[in-house]
Amino acid sequence: MADEDMPLEESPAEMFQLSADRRMVEVTLPPLSLPGIPKPVDIFFDWDLGVVEDILRRLIELRSRMVGA
Repeated sequence: MADEDMPLEESPAEMFQLSADRRMVEVTLPPLSLPGIPKPVDIFFDWDLGVVEDILRRLIELRSRMVGA
């Protein structure tokens, strides 16, 4: 692990939640410390079904490369 890498303290269950209407995955990343900004930045975003499918496809592709290596 490189010096600048930080392990995640949040579990995937904490980072990824299904929205109340079950139409989006709500993603909450750990606060990000940035030089020159006194407080860590909170990062939130929502993924719709298309984004989730794209991410899963890409992760499956990468996993197959890892296993095949």
